[in-house]
Amino acid sequence: MGELQPACGSKLSRIDCFMTNLSGFPTWTLFCSNLTHLSLHTNSIGTLPDSLGRLSNLILFCASKCSLSGPFPPAILQLRKLKWLALDRNKLETLHEDISILTSLRFLAVEDNCLVKLGSLSKMTWL
Repeated sequence: MGELQPACGSKLSRIDCFMTNLSGFPTWTLFCSNLTHLSLHTNSIGTLPDSLGRLSNLILFCASKCSLSGPFPPAILQLRKLKWLALDRNKLETLHEDISILTSLRFLAVEDNCLVKLGSLSKMTWL
């Protein structure tokens, strides 16, 4: 994938990298300040950077089938406008205990993970 010029990045609102053979998180997306939709579905992302929280306008984030493992990525908790979150078909072990702070969230897909702890999911009555 070619380099994204900073001026173009500030104008983008949606990025769909479905099955694009990414290996690792595409850090160039972090410069897209108006990004509302980011789909990384079916790539080898592995881990999400803490700087993901800089994408404060995200409404939709999809990292389904992205080889994520371990605990819930805490950077997602900074995405307070998030309405749609798909982390299914990974190897996540827990949902963050503070997931209920995502009060705008209306859709959460976490099936096909290795979840042993659901955090405060029961408090999310709006989901």
